[in-house]
Formats: sequence, C-alpha cells, structure tokens
Amino acid sequence: MTMIINDVVEMRNFTSEAITVTESYTLPGGVKSAIVEIWAAGDFSSSTEYIISKVDGIQIGGQLRTGYDDSVMRAVITYDLTSLIEGKQIIELSITTTSAMNPNVGVSGGTSCWVDWRFTFELYTTKILIEDGTEVKSWNAVSKSYEKIGNMPLTEEMFSSFGMYEIPKSLEGIINDTPKLHLYTEDVNVINSPTLYSLKLEEKKLALPRIVLENTGRILEQNISSIVIDDILSGTGDLQYVISKDKIIWYAFDKTNMLWQVVDITYDVNFREKGMRKEDFVVVTESHYGEIFQAGDDLYLAVRFLKGEELDICKFKGVRINYTAPLEVNC
Repeated sequence: MTMIINDVVEMRNFTSEAITVTESYTLPGGVKSAIVEIWAAGDFSSSTEYIISKVDGIQIGGQLRTGYDDSVMRAVITYDLTSLIEGKQIIELSITTTSAMNPNVGVSGGTSCWVDWRFTFELYTTKILIEDGTEVKSWNAVSKSYEKIGNMPLTEEMFSSFGMYEIPKSLEGIINDTPKLHLYTEDVNVINSPTLYSLKLEEKKLALPRIVLENTGRILEQNISSIVIDDILSGTGDLQYVISKDKIIWYAFDKTNMLWQVVDITYDVNFREKGMRKEDFVVVTESHYGEIFQAGDDLYLAVRFLKGEELDICKFKGVRINYTAPLEVNC
C-alpha cells in the first residue's frame, strides 16, 4: 500500500539573511520505506544559491547547489528517509535557501521561493476483520454497518478480499457482546512483538442508537388529517419515527414514491434507512393516513434516538394529531 503526502510552502526573502522553513509531519503507522522529494523553484538572479535540507536536525545530502534558467532557480532533490524515521512517529523537516559563499547570507537578489515536499510512504500490508460469535464480519460502506463475509475459522482469502485498513467508529451490525479483532500483517515489528500492537474495541454507549416503543397507544377519535412531531436536536443528534396501529406492523412514509413501507424495528439498519423525521410528516395527506388508520384505532409511535457526541441534544417532546373534523365536546 502506498501513501503520498504533498505539502507546499512559500519562503520570502527580502533581506540579506538566509531563510529557513521548518515543518513537522506525523508519520503513518506500519511504514516499510519512505522517500521524500523536494521540489524548489524561485525567482533568484544568480546561480550561487544552495538548498540545505535537514531531518530532525540531521543534514541530509550535504549542501546542494541548484541550477538556474532565465533567473529562475529550480531543484528536485530526492532522499530515502527509511533509516532516519525508524521508530519515530513525528519527524521535523527543514529547508534553507542560502548563498554558496556564506551560509549566513541570503540568496543574491532573491525575492521568494516555493518548496513542495512530497512524501511517498510504502506501508506494510495490514488488514483487520471482526469475529462476531461464529461469524466473520467486515465494514460495508454502503449500508454503514458490519456485515457477514464468512464463518470462523479465518482464512487468508477473507483478509485479502474483505480485510479493513481502518476500523470505523461504529459497532453497527455487531451482535455479540465481546467481538474480537483479528489482524493480518506483514509488519515485522508487529510480528516480533505482537503484544505491543494488540487491538482493543471500546464501546461508547452514547454513540449507539436506542429504539423506544410506546406501551399505550392513542385512541383516534376521528380520521387523521395530519400529524405534527415536536423534537429538539443539536450536533449529530438524530430522531426517527415509525407508526403502528397494533405494535406488530410498523410503517414509515416513503416521500420519493409517496407510499407507506413496512419497517422491521428489530433490525436497526432497516429503521435507520426507512424511518421518518419530523419534517417527513408534512407530506403525508389525509388519504394516506386513511390507508392505515380509521376512527377508533390505536396509534403507537416508535422512536429511534441517536446521539453521536456527549453534548448533542436529542429530545422528543411530543406529538399532535389533527383530525379531519373538530371534536364535539358537551359542556
């Protein structure tokens, strides 16, 4: 696996002093080899400029004299950083433009210089799968949940075809209370010291969805004209709703096709994909409600709560049912 990182910086030099720019970079994990290419260009007026590069204070390649063409300095410098970054998580790369005659003197006639650091990291192949009971699962980016790709025991083919490079911040689709992570890698550091690289799943309860069902329904005095939901959300908080007349079959309205669809509320993915939000109730008409409910029926509500962060607000306040005709009340 190859990872490329580009970073372009601009150095300006309006004085007689040499100028230096320093940047810090966080290295990806599992690096097999690393190359940095330094592309430099500037509008200098002589051929006496140098590019001096250092990694963590260590000068690499010595002083490199650049050529010039029509008063424009250009340089492409390539270094193998593999030995210099071994065992490190962060490296510091600095570059200086200076005079060939005196390292403390700026480039003659210089005004500005653009430098592009291009890192190419060759990473060890490392893939991850999850053991969920007797099933092996991998993340499906379309359904946004873990899905079964086979049964235990694990095989190399499973890792090759379905292994994940990263673990999503979700346990959607995981059933077992104690799922296990399995790692397949070529990284010799992990192979030689596996306990230092052991993986652990930590569950953050507030990020998991919660489905709440009403125990007592509302008796419909008349046919339904409209339903208005009142809730409060902030941040990544989300509320979805489905309705039922018997707590057995649950319905959500499909705005695209303008019809009701059945929702399996025991399957969270189905609730998430089909569930209504409060604004969806606006498009449901009296005739649509009449396809399910009649006067005298019960109406039950099921709500799916989801809080992504601790400070998010996810609050259901209530529901108002408007009838097709006003109720007559004897005083």
